[in-house]
Amino acid sequence: MTISFDLTADQRQIAGSVGRVLRDRWPVFRFRNGSRAKSSGAEFADAVELGCLGLSVPENDGGAGFTVVEDVLAFRELGRHLITQNVLASVVAIKIALGAGNKILARQFLEGDVIACLANPVKDSPANYFLYDSEGAKYALVLHGTDIALLPIDLFQFGNTADCLDKTVTLRPAQGPDLTHHLAIRGSADVRLFAELLLSSELLGVGESAMELAVAYAKTRHQFGQPIGAFQAVKHSCADMKIRVAVLQAQVLLAALSLRERRADAELQITAAGLLAVRYALRNAAAGIQIHGAMGFTAECDAHLYLLRAHLLENIGNTQGRREQLMLTLPPTAV
Repeated sequence: MTISFDLTADQRQIAGSVGRVLRDRWPVFRFRNGSRAKSSGAEFADAVELGCLGLSVPENDGGAGFTVVEDVLAFRELGRHLITQNVLASVVAIKIALGAGNKILARQFLEGDVIACLANPVKDSPANYFLYDSEGAKYALVLHGTDIALLPIDLFQFGNTADCLDKTVTLRPAQGPDLTHHLAIRGSADVRLFAELLLSSELLGVGESAMELAVAYAKTRHQFGQPIGAFQAVKHSCADMKIRVAVLQAQVLLAALSLRERRADAELQITAAGLLAVRYALRNAAAGIQIHGAMGFTAECDAHLYLLRAHLLENIGNTQGRREQLMLTLPPTAV
């Protein structure tokens, strides 16, 4: 079976339109100079206006009727601009609601009237969670291993707001029920794979933006009378970053196409994408900081924001160790 990675005109238009709007309204430098004014509500509203929540939702259910491939392209752009995770949580929530036959709730998510946030279980303590950007959310999307479910936010007992490693995100520790609670709306295995794929797409955007920022700096920063990008060590580091982006982009697209076509190797490809996405996003972000030199370690430089976001997404749903273990259990051959 032949698979083409060439994008259609519609797909290029979707990615370009989302990218242009986010670049104009939500450039990453909005977080400079220690400014951490939260704008997650406005970011989410723009994502709703752009149609990001309903790209792969059937037209009969109020969506655009595209596929998971278009979702991947949009979330790559969302990752590039470090947009709130409420978008991802709400997009997945729509799938869960539709799967449960609750079209009214799905439409409320689709139109932005009801918002979902991400809830990450604390390691080895399934009754304790960290919720991200939970203000205004009515549901929490919980991803834990192979399980996925929506829980009403009222079921959580919140502690005080805590400092998150990624300062662009608000974090609230909370106690809550496990996924077997009778009010939990469980998602299918396909929806769980869909969520993992969207996380990988965001990490692709993070790694790609880290690369572009580093390359731009290497072209303009001069030392010993020439751009630092002319030095072999910096040149090779930038080339490695580009290779990682190209490899990850191919793997994420392959995973999306496998899921769209319901191929037997879809879980394998999505798990592989998750492994590469975390690894390559972290490596590119770290390399970007190194290329910026001493300035890369300061709050005034945007480079560190990509590293922090990559670390935030690193353990959502699964750890790298669990992904590696899962890879070992999956059939090694495609279809």
